[in-house]
Amino acid sequence: MDLFPQSKKGREARERFLMGTKPYLLGINDVNSWPGTGGLKKTVPLWRFAMGAGLVDLLVVQTKGLYDFRAPKLPEDLVVYRADGSVLLGSVAHEYMGWMNLTAEEKADTRLGLVELRSRGK
Repeated sequence: MDLFPQSKKGREARERFLMGTKPYLLGINDVNSWPGTGGLKKTVPLWRFAMGAGLVDLLVVQTKGLYDFRAPKLPEDLVVYRADGSVLLGSVAHEYMGWMNLTAEEKADTRLGLVELRSRGK
């Protein structure tokens, strides 16, 4: 979610992030809700990216974890969607909330047993 501040620092952070991730950008949609939020009175840009090794590498380098997806450094609230549009991973970073919606098959996958989402104190 693009909630970068309109300050010079916020605009610069937005530009840095966009330049690094531009090859993976699928589109930007104006939305008034996204996983973990209710309806807003205004719309905000939702950036959609093609998930792949290159994008994951960029995100790993720029963050210490899921809850680093906060302005001004990064867009807010990382969400990973499946191809069918359902949410695999959701977050509300400023509230230190993260969740995974796993199918029965995904729950049985031992590799996903290694994934742990922890809430950390503010």
